[in-house]
Amino acid sequence: EEEVGVLISPFVPKEGDSAVKAMLKSALTARDDPSLAATLIEARKSMETEEGRTALRELLEEGKGNARLDKRTFLNVVDVFEAALRRVLENQTQSDMQNASVYIGIVNTYYRLAPAGNRFLSKEESIRSSPVWSNLDFWKASVFEALAAERAKEASTHGRFAEMEEWQLKNLQEQEYLVAFNEV
Repeated sequence: EEEVGVLISPFVPKEGDSAVKAMLKSALTARDDPSLAATLIEARKSMETEEGRTALRELLEEGKGNARLDKRTFLNVVDVFEAALRRVLENQTQSDMQNASVYIGIVNTYYRLAPAGNRFLSKEESIRSSPVWSNLDFWKASVFEALAAERAKEASTHGRFAEMEEWQLKNLQEQEYLVAFNEV
């Protein structure tokens, strides 16, 4: 396990960060000092907004290449991530479903060193016990988002859908949705 106080984090403030993103980076890297509790409360509160949940998703996506975290940063991520999962389940907007499909991959990406080996977000009780994982609508939307993202990636690389009219694309998307959820 790393020494206490050593900062290992990809969440470095950058010029041009939105106010929400800058606040989240500050909260995720906050240390054990008198302002830690207040900073985390502000970060959890930001998860009540779609902007906050999307900013968290963007931060976690940007930092995936450097997924090892120090213990304090890891615990801060667990705290804020759990609040985001709760709100995703409550709101279930299109943006939240996009966020959630990223969150699925994130739980097995970020980790910290622990005496028994790497400790991933997915091993934390507050993350594992989130009701979002047992919600069928969440999984339907997440699978559909993943399929749509793959189709969009394929379309942009192969140009396969470039000649299709908008109504044809919508019809194809609806057919894929029905097939994905055995509703044909």
